[in-house]
Amino acid sequence: MKSLTLGTAHLLLPQHWGECTQTQLIEGLELQLLLQEKANDADGAMVLLQALACLLGKFTPAFWESLSIDQRFEIIEALRWATVEKATQLPFRSFRHRGRQYLLPRENFADTSGIELAMANIHYLAFSEGHPTRIFDLIATIARPCKWHTPIRRLLPSYDGDDRQTYNSLKAERRAKRLGSLRLGMCIAILQYWENQNNRFYEIYREIYEGGNGRTLFHNGEGWIATLEDVASAGVHGNFEKVCETNAHTLWMWLKHRKVLLNEQERLAEN
Repeated sequence: MKSLTLGTAHLLLPQHWGECTQTQLIEGLELQLLLQEKANDADGAMVLLQALACLLGKFTPAFWESLSIDQRFEIIEALRWATVEKATQLPFRSFRHRGRQYLLPRENFADTSGIELAMANIHYLAFSEGHPTRIFDLIATIARPCKWHTPIRRLLPSYDGDDRQTYNSLKAERRAKRLGSLRLGMCIAILQYWENQNNRFYEIYREIYEGGNGRTLFHNGEGWIATLEDVASAGVHGNFEKVCETNAHTLWMWLKHRKVLLNEQERLAEN
């Protein structure tokens, strides 16, 4: 948090979304989107900047009006990050919508299964290609209700760290319809968090996604399912159903090691 003194007033301003409350995050991301749309409208942008400043600074519009132009711009400068920065950290562990509690995946895909990663990327690709409603399919895939008897399950040797209900495509499809009324700022926060985690995962296993000539092997969503089928065909992690339930890092690390070995075998054969 950043301390700012303006005359007799002492303000405490967040320096990133991680220091914001859930309400500030959701409403702030909505204002950020509106600001980006009002980039060429100076008057409209100033109204939105005032709303953003009041939200993050936790002061009233009357206090804002009492400030000088220089003081207002000092606050705006301190909160400039909020006009462009994404919510890359876990925005909240869970959220409630229409009477149901939903848990988000843990950071670094620590509790993300192979099928969850594959289906989430399939929906994300469709969303990125101009199908906006697919964002609800993505959220329904990664945000799931808590399993029954979670406190007891955590004591069992078989506990896998995932407190969310096991992914089920039919339940996810029904859940996506319920989540269609989810607030925009909530959707943005979840999307940006998952995007960041997905990009980090990709960087760890980048070499798996590139052919020998540097071209990308997976051009569409079907490649994700094909990857799981490839792992299942090797039999190391069980059948396709078992592979789908296995942690994504376990599967992709095996793929990474296998590719290293194959590349080494090709190098030795050439020599």
